[in-house]
Amino acid sequence: MSVFIDDKVYIFEFKVNGSGALKQIKERGYFQKYINDYNEIYIVGVEFDSKERNLVKCEWKKIK
Repeated sequence: MSVFIDDKVYIFEFKVNGSGALKQIKERGYFQKYINDYNEIYIVGVEFDSKERNLVKCEWKKIK
């Protein structure tokens, strides 16, 4: 999921019972198509546990 606010783009990846949400965004290069069009790009990995029914990890990184 991508969210666009002014000259910024936030790219989210959500995982349930898995890990590596942020890693997946980086490895698959989801942000590449926005490099030339936005001044700031953030990637956000969010991981949930279905057993706990809760957020277990959230991490982000500024790409540009």
